[in-house]
Amino acid sequence: MTIYILNLLMILFLYFVFSYKKNEYKIRWFLIITGLQLILLGGLRGLSVGTDTISYAYEYEFFKFYNIARYTGLELGYVSIMSFLNYFDAHFVWLTLAVATIIVFFVFKAVSDLSPDVFLSVYLFVSMYLYYYSFNGIRQCIAVSICFFGYKYLLNRNFIMYVLCILLAAQFHTTAYIMLPIYFIFVLTKQRKMLLIFLILSYFLIVFINPFMRFILRFLPRYLSYLDTSYMETFAGIRYILVYGVIVLFGAFVIRRYQIDKKFILEYLFICIAFILNIFTIYGFTLFTRLAWYFTIYIIIFIPHCLSKITNKHTKLMFYWIIIFLSFLYHYYFLSVNYHRVVPWVSFIK
Repeated sequence: MTIYILNLLMILFLYFVFSYKKNEYKIRWFLIITGLQLILLGGLRGLSVGTDTISYAYEYEFFKFYNIARYTGLELGYVSIMSFLNYFDAHFVWLTLAVATIIVFFVFKAVSDLSPDVFLSVYLFVSMYLYYYSFNGIRQCIAVSICFFGYKYLLNRNFIMYVLCILLAAQFHTTAYIMLPIYFIFVLTKQRKMLLIFLILSYFLIVFINPFMRFILRFLPRYLSYLDTSYMETFAGIRYILVYGVIVLFGAFVIRRYQIDKKFILEYLFICIAFILNIFTIYGFTLFTRLAWYFTIYIIIFIPHCLSKITNKHTKLMFYWIIIFLSFLYHYYFLSVNYHRVVPWVSFIK
């Protein structure tokens, strides 16, 4: 656990060093240094670090030996990365380094383009345990990072580039297609109507969730394994409902007290969707936790946006330190229960 705490403390230290009289030059170097930290942390990990790391290693070795994917459902993008590395007879560690680099690049580029506080966003990316998802759902985390990168095209109403980002993401995990309708919700609806549409859709999903899922799984039988309730058996399962419920309330407080725009409403909508999708796990559909990943990532820019709307300096500073402190405790707790099986961290070198 020590290496994770030191990594976060190093990010926090760099955060305060580079944020003093910040400029573009300091922001760039902050992203480079912290990015390298995360790439090395995720890329050089051993097979025991992460729930599914060893499964991906077996898949890669099988691919190298037979030049074909053992699991035929693997998407073209991920198979292409394995094919490229296999051409050079590369060790599995090069695959984890490549995956870590792709994820960090797309997330950090999105943060650089969209966050009002790049330093806080990077800190939250780690402290809210989001980066550690990539130690588990490798393919989907690549897809999530690419969709997150494409968010700027959604805001600019660049339909072609946004669709291309979603299509690219879907080459790593087909669940990325869930982000396609978001473009039309954003472009075709007014600011307040987005929340109304969300409430209506949430109501019908909750009421008709069972027949809806039976219909969907006819076309996606590969996700039948997610139909269990084990996710909800520990506090790690319901933490989304508790933590993101608090963030939803914080967002509602900001909306009620301060002037907001359509972009803020959309990000608030994403957090609400993540909250609702995780509530659906109560029904035993753990697939929804996977879908929620496409929306939970927005927490790292939504919280800085909330703080940027607060006009009173003392109130902003109070919330700022509360967020830093609580997210650090959040990070420590889930390391202590070894969520995603990332503890202990060991190198791939035996």
